[in-house]
Amino acid sequence: MIDSMRYISISHPRPLSLGSRKLTISHYSRSMKQGFTLLELSIVLVIIGLVIGGITVGADMIRSAELNSVISDLNRYRVAVNTFKLKYNALPGDMKNAEAYWGTMSSGTCPNATAGNGTQTCNGNGDGRVVVGGASGQASEAFTFWQHLSSAELISGNYSGIAGSTHATHSILNENIPSSSLVGAGWYLITVNLQAPGTYFPGSYGNVLYYGVPSVNGLVTGWPYGSIIRPIEAYGIDVKSDDGSPAHGKTRVYRNLNPNCRTSQDAANAEYSLTNNDIDCAMVFLADF
Repeated sequence: MIDSMRYISISHPRPLSLGSRKLTISHYSRSMKQGFTLLELSIVLVIIGLVIGGITVGADMIRSAELNSVISDLNRYRVAVNTFKLKYNALPGDMKNAEAYWGTMSSGTCPNATAGNGTQTCNGNGDGRVVVGGASGQASEAFTFWQHLSSAELISGNYSGIAGSTHATHSILNENIPSSSLVGAGWYLITVNLQAPGTYFPGSYGNVLYYGVPSVNGLVTGWPYGSIIRPIEAYGIDVKSDDGSPAHGKTRVYRNLNPNCRTSQDAANAEYSLTNNDIDCAMVFLADF
């Protein structure tokens, strides 16, 4: 009897009822093995495309916002310095009586002190220029520039006013210079009265804000001239803030430190290397103060 029932269950599978339609187990199994239809696959591919497209658009929007922040930071620092000059009748870093406002660094002798606490700082020499001085691990105007602005509550952040341990220009993000929205990049200021041979395109510079990655090797250790953006991105910043030329105006690039950013060392025909999609540019901004 048991064998007979087993034979019946195998030979005559019990139908599955789906409303008025009956589907046998064997028929159901064959349907499952057929997989997705072309329409279903098309829908899946469209969804995947939309997801990838959304990610790409999102990444582009983030990058665009980061690049726009370069111009925002530049304008913010210009306003901060001009406000400082109106309030204290001095240039940050170069200020002759900064210690009277914020205290004197407690270790070493200014202007080459090596330690401070809070707002403690060193006076500048009041000659109207912001210069690199001292040595590694010592205070200098190029770093007290940011410290004075912060102590005056005109920019955010706290800055030591002291060079890093390897060189008089050793810049450390968020320690002695401000960082940027672009990861790894920061800002640095000095007065350029004498053009360094080959470094800059010809022209008058004065106070210059540099924007790039602090270097640990190269021409000047620590100075943020390392590349951070593509030539087409540098061009976009230049067009929005100036004249679109890498060699003229108030927004420029280096003549020789980032050679793949521009097409020529000759200022007369230099353009941004727009066909180059590599990260090959740092920026040089004439500060307007």
